[in-house]
Amino acid sequence: MAKRSQLSTQEIPNIYEMSRGKASEKTHRRHAPAQTSQYKTGDTQRKKHAISRKKRRRILRGSLFIFFVLAIFVSLILGLSQVFCKVDAVTVEYTNKAHSSKRFYTDKEVKLNSLIEKGDNLLFISSADVGRKLEKNLPYISSAVVKKDFPSGIVIELTECKKVYSYKAETGYYLADENGKFIEPADGKKAKKYTEVICTKVTAEVVGEQIKIGKRAEDTKEWKDTEKVLDYLELVRKSGMKITKADFTDLNDVYMEYDNRIEIHIGKMSDEANGVTAWKKLQLAKKSLDAEDKENPEQKGKLNMTISKKAFFKAESVAPEQESVTDK
Repeated sequence: MAKRSQLSTQEIPNIYEMSRGKASEKTHRRHAPAQTSQYKTGDTQRKKHAISRKKRRRILRGSLFIFFVLAIFVSLILGLSQVFCKVDAVTVEYTNKAHSSKRFYTDKEVKLNSLIEKGDNLLFISSADVGRKLEKNLPYISSAVVKKDFPSGIVIELTECKKVYSYKAETGYYLADENGKFIEPADGKKAKKYTEVICTKVTAEVVGEQIKIGKRAEDTKEWKDTEKVLDYLELVRKSGMKITKADFTDLNDVYMEYDNRIEIHIGKMSDEANGVTAWKKLQLAKKSLDAEDKENPEQKGKLNMTISKKAFFKAESVAPEQESVTDK
């Protein structure tokens, strides 16, 4: 019995250990995959974060390097400009006049108004600003283009104004160029030399600035009629017709005068509903007038263009109105 009892006592731990071992082994087999997956996932994330940190550090170092190089480059350029890019000569050229022709301004006046002095840094001069100053301060200059001639030169290309229009105002006339730039006031006698433009109201306060036509809009504080009238006048110039008077008192019922002898009743400058633009209308007018001039270059009369796509010419010596040209 003692042996049997001793045997039983020895076997119990063995069975327990085996049972524990087997259970532990089963548990290990059952849970090991999940634990291994977690460990692998954690390692992967740590590796990704490490790689991401390295990339960020590389990008930061690269950015700092580029910034450092650019800073050195800019400093070098600025340093060299202080030595080599100083204005030494300012040249004035005219695009629309020969050198021997009489000019409104001397080269000295142009240079003084440009505010450019010898020794100025060429890189810090704004060509656009200088051009605007010249156009404003010198009324007879239509446009000023400022170019930098490296390493130390400035070239100012000027286009002088050409008095083209005389705008009728309450107190007299305002002479202006093709862009509406007010050049000088004039009386009726002097105004006859230029194309007369009649509008509801014309304001010209400062010489060198653009004239103002019509009433000022309350919302935008701009003169809306100014842009329309200037656009129409530009089309008239492009058409090649010798217009001596343009009446824009009513923009929906425009009158013009051709060569001081033929009145053109334009009506609306454009009729978009019927596919008639202002340009097409002026082309039709020129075609009609060219046909009349071919027969009689001194003929006087009226050209009616108030009917869409048609032009009717009535000569002073002919009673009935006859159709001259039809725009098909």
